[in-house]
Amino acid sequence: MKRILSALAALFVALSALAAEKSDTISGHIHHHLASAGSALIVNAASTELFKHTIHELRPDRTSNRSFPSRHTSWAFTAATILSNTLYTNSPWWSVAAHAAASSVGQQRIIARRHWGSDVIAGATTGIISTELASFICRKIFRQTSLWATSPQCIFHPSLGVSSEAIYWLNSPSGKTLCAGFGTALRFRLPLSDCWGFDTSARIISMPVKIGDSYSDPLSAISLTLGAAGHFVLSDDRLAFVCNAAVGPCRWIGDNNVTPTRYSFNLELGSGFEWHITNRFGFRAQANYNIAASSTALHAIALSVSSLVVF
Repeated sequence: MKRILSALAALFVALSALAAEKSDTISGHIHHHLASAGSALIVNAASTELFKHTIHELRPDRTSNRSFPSRHTSWAFTAATILSNTLYTNSPWWSVAAHAAASSVGQQRIIARRHWGSDVIAGATTGIISTELASFICRKIFRQTSLWATSPQCIFHPSLGVSSEAIYWLNSPSGKTLCAGFGTALRFRLPLSDCWGFDTSARIISMPVKIGDSYSDPLSAISLTLGAAGHFVLSDDRLAFVCNAAVGPCRWIGDNNVTPTRYSFNLELGSGFEWHITNRFGFRAQANYNIAASSTALHAIALSVSSLVVF
């Protein structure tokens, strides 16, 4: 907890130091940024601690009953969203890098057996919502223009995105239970026309596994996929409907013998919406159906949020 507070204090000092930079995009709105960041930290702390002290869920390593939600993940996504909201106009790479770091924290909490996947998902959701709520309220107080009002047309451009995924399994191998998982993906899309193009991704997922009533070591998988992507601008051209279909190899990591072989093929079918906040930065929210097929077929639904660098 002390490390988290120290990191957040450093973040707050860094935001304050930005005021010294004579930049129209930062120092001109420094009061809004500081108020938004401070409010987000307060809302997130109150929400996270309220859940922790009222929902008594036992940790996977059985060291305490305050597993839900993941405090580390909640603070990591709060810090990442604050940095993204502050620096996306300077460079979208700040936002994508912050998102990747926060998502890695969530994954580590599962691999270290400190949290269930649902704890990490709840922590990430709490961090993002508390920060965006504080930012929305501060924009109203400081009478700043809505981000939606200044959004450009969401046309199909090459993009590189970092995704955080909540994974819910629809079935499990005999004698085992795959719990909700958390994943991080790096996805690149290249248009070949106004509406169609290539989709390729590298993805790692981690999930707790139960065998009977006991908890086994977490299971992870790394997959690479290649396929097609669709991008259709809606009547409100600031928003686009997106879809993709991709297939590729998957490598399972762990000692749970979930599948008879360590390798399988992963098929992904997804759809969702994309929004470009600037000409170089945007978001994508998507729902995917995944099937990992070897001698045992494992089915899952994944809900993902992506930060995008648009080229």
